[in-house]
Amino acid sequence: MLRIPKIFAHAAAVVVVLSPGTTFAQESVDSDLISIHARVLSADSFLGRDTGSLGHEMAARYVASQCKEFGLVPLGDGYFHPVPMTRATITSATLTIGAESFTDIFPNFNKAGTLRSFSGPVVFEDQQSGRRIPNTLQTGAIVVTGGLIRSSAKIDSLSAEGAIGVIQLMPDSGFFELLRESRGRSRLFLQDETIPSAFAGAIPSLVAGPDITAALTSIIGSGGGEVFFEIETQTNPFTSPNVICVLENDGGGVEEFLALSAHLDHLGLGTVDQTGDSIFNGFSDNAAGVAMLLAIAERLRAQPVVSRPVVFLFFTGEERGLLGAEHFAASFSQAGNSIAGLINLDAGAPPAPPARWEVVAGNDSHLGEAAQMVAETNGWGVRVSAARPNSDFFPFHRMGIPSIFIIPGARPYDGKTEGESDALFERWDAYHQRSDEWNADFPFDGLQRYAEYAISTLIAYDRVLGGR
Repeated sequence: MLRIPKIFAHAAAVVVVLSPGTTFAQESVDSDLISIHARVLSADSFLGRDTGSLGHEMAARYVASQCKEFGLVPLGDGYFHPVPMTRATITSATLTIGAESFTDIFPNFNKAGTLRSFSGPVVFEDQQSGRRIPNTLQTGAIVVTGGLIRSSAKIDSLSAEGAIGVIQLMPDSGFFELLRESRGRSRLFLQDETIPSAFAGAIPSLVAGPDITAALTSIIGSGGGEVFFEIETQTNPFTSPNVICVLENDGGGVEEFLALSAHLDHLGLGTVDQTGDSIFNGFSDNAAGVAMLLAIAERLRAQPVVSRPVVFLFFTGEERGLLGAEHFAASFSQAGNSIAGLINLDAGAPPAPPARWEVVAGNDSHLGEAAQMVAETNGWGVRVSAARPNSDFFPFHRMGIPSIFIIPGARPYDGKTEGESDALFERWDAYHQRSDEWNADFPFDGLQRYAEYAISTLIAYDRVLGGR
């Protein structure tokens, strides 16, 4: 169990640390380093860095070698922290409604016990109003709802009411196919099923495409019907490493880590597209985030500006359900140490310096307050949003550790018009597509500011806690 550090009374400290005129973004980070690392990590030779693949292992070895070169030390016995997982490859998945069978369906995030066949009557539920047709959820029913359920808590609550499965309707064929290809033909889950999951609930969770959406929608007026879902899988165990590196600082006996995290994995290989490309290189998601962390590590090593040791967390399995972060958060219990705060970097690489930011979980800790103050001191817009399981910070937040996820905010970018900003975004946005590749023409000043915002927040928070 992680020890949660006592946070000092902060109000006066924040005023001192973030006094008028202080501009923490002047803590420069080398944009060329970000570009170099991102280019290496998103290269075709790493084959998309799928969790458990040779490409991911190669990327992990690269990151560890860079940490060693910077003088960062391992946490525990080595840089690699294996995460025991199981891969369940789906060989067939079919939903039958009446006399018709459909294949535009796939399991979403699941555990070993939820990748199973089931059948029963359907109950339609509107996610916003909670209205159901029929209006009671009988034991053994299958809940059908529009859109994605983004938390295991909702699925578990339906299970507690007696549901045995959930089907989430996705009528948009483009988004359905993007999601289906992102999930791939296999599902990964931690071998230790006692570790909580942000996504996988107690019962099967499926995503259905346009054909099933139309078929199920057509029976709403009749008050429901029965469906049968059949799935076959092949399973095998494996391990995939988190890479953990520590920058030691003379903190005068302080036993608290500050943490920065970014996920190293991506989607691996897919089908060949019209251009002949099958590799999801993942430049923006999240080679750029890993590259920012490596550039920050080099900057902090060259000029120490925080009093606490900084742990750099390069997680595996984020795309598969935050698996590496879930495992580390549950198992990290090194005697006498704790995490005082964690900043996560994992968002689309901005093609120009952002002038606005979103701080996820920004109202839940003094770390979030420090991030807001740094933005405001620099004249940037900032909004805070509630914690949600959209990246690797969430398992730590759920445990009560001060954790935030910094995301570039709404356009326009700094010094750009709305039109110029929209054009830049359209040119470079390639979320979960094969075209998300490193390009020499990509402007790295946006990632430079992103990294500088993170390091500035780290410095400010360290001072709030009583550092230099």
